[in-house]
Amino acid sequence: MDDELNKPKMRSLFRWLAGLNCSFFFYAAIATAFPQIIGGNGQPSFLLAASLGSIGMLFAELAATGRLRR
Repeated sequence: MDDELNKPKMRSLFRWLAGLNCSFFFYAAIATAFPQIIGGNGQPSFLLAASLGSIGMLFAELAATGRLRR
Protein backbone atom coordinates (compact mmCIF):
# COMPACT_ATOMS: atom_id res chain seq x y z
CA MET A 1 0.00 0.00 0.00
CA ASP A 2 2.82 2.40 0.85
CA ASP A 3 4.53 1.59 -2.45
CA GLU A 4 1.37 2.65 -4.28
CA LEU A 5 1.32 5.99 -2.47
CA ASN A 6 4.95 6.71 -3.34
CA LYS A 7 4.47 6.22 -7.10
CA PRO A 8 4.21 9.53 -8.93
CA LYS A 9 1.17 10.07 -11.08
CA MET A 10 1.49 10.74 -14.78
CA ARG A 11 1.35 14.28 -16.06
CA SER A 12 -1.91 15.44 -17.58
CA LEU A 13 -0.47 15.60 -21.11
CA PHE A 14 0.57 11.96 -20.97
CA ARG A 15 -2.84 11.00 -19.58
CA TRP A 16 -4.46 12.85 -22.48
CA LEU A 17 -2.21 11.02 -24.96
CA ALA A 18 -3.05 7.71 -23.28
CA GLY A 19 -6.74 8.48 -23.76
CA LEU A 20 -6.11 9.27 -27.42
CA ASN A 21 -4.23 6.00 -27.88
CA CYS A 22 -7.03 4.18 -26.08
CA SER A 23 -9.63 5.41 -28.55
CA PHE A 24 -7.34 4.58 -31.50
CA PHE A 25 -6.80 0.99 -30.33
CA PHE A 26 -10.53 0.48 -29.66
CA TYR A 27 -11.37 1.77 -33.13
CA ALA A 28 -8.70 -0.48 -34.65
CA ALA A 29 -10.09 -3.47 -32.74
CA ILE A 30 -13.61 -2.81 -34.01
CA ALA A 31 -12.39 -2.26 -37.57
CA THR A 32 -10.40 -5.50 -37.41
CA ALA A 33 -13.30 -7.53 -36.06
CA PHE A 34 -15.83 -6.01 -38.48
CA PRO A 35 -14.01 -4.87 -41.64
CA GLN A 36 -17.33 -4.26 -43.44
CA ILE A 37 -17.87 -1.16 -41.28
CA ILE A 38 -15.00 0.67 -42.96
CA GLY A 39 -15.72 -0.76 -46.40
CA GLY A 40 -13.10 -3.49 -46.42
CA ASN A 41 -13.52 -6.84 -48.12
CA GLY A 42 -11.09 -8.71 -45.85
CA GLN A 43 -11.82 -11.45 -43.39
CA PRO A 44 -12.35 -10.53 -39.74
CA SER A 45 -9.51 -11.34 -37.37
CA PHE A 46 -10.93 -11.78 -33.90
CA LEU A 47 -7.60 -12.72 -32.31
CA LEU A 48 -6.02 -9.47 -33.51
CA ALA A 49 -9.12 -7.57 -32.42
CA ALA A 50 -8.87 -9.07 -28.93
CA SER A 51 -5.21 -8.14 -28.63
CA LEU A 52 -5.85 -4.59 -29.85
CA GLY A 53 -8.74 -4.32 -27.39
CA SER A 54 -6.55 -5.43 -24.51
CA ILE A 55 -3.92 -2.84 -25.44
CA GLY A 56 -6.74 -0.30 -25.53
CA MET A 57 -7.74 -1.35 -22.02
CA LEU A 58 -4.16 -0.78 -20.86
CA PHE A 59 -4.20 2.76 -22.21
CA ALA A 60 -7.69 3.31 -20.76
CA GLU A 61 -6.39 2.41 -17.32
CA LEU A 62 -3.45 4.77 -17.77
CA ALA A 63 -5.76 7.58 -18.86
CA ALA A 64 -8.23 7.00 -16.04
CA THR A 65 -5.92 6.50 -13.07
CA GLY A 66 -2.54 7.77 -14.20
CA ARG A 67 -0.73 4.57 -13.21
CA LEU A 68 -0.72 0.86 -13.88
CA ARG A 69 -1.62 -1.82 -11.38
CA ARG A 70 0.97 -4.36 -10.42
